Amino acid sequence: GDEFIPPTKTSTRQSLTKGSRIFAKWVDGHFYPGVIGNVSSEKYMIEFDDGAKRYVKGND
Repeated sequence: GDEFIPPTKTSTRQSLTKGSRIFAKWVDGHFYPGVIGNVSSEKYMIEFDDGAKRYVKGND
């Protein structure tokens, strides 16, 4: 499934909120920079730096 990675290894789930900068996996399997737009249950709307938007699942 889709994954996302916090910007640093010291980040915690609590710091992953709207506006947080992260790297998230796109459909091509590569990770790209973006910002968390919305948080919905276990999914995050990522607004990628190139303007694309996509929901991804957070990893536990």
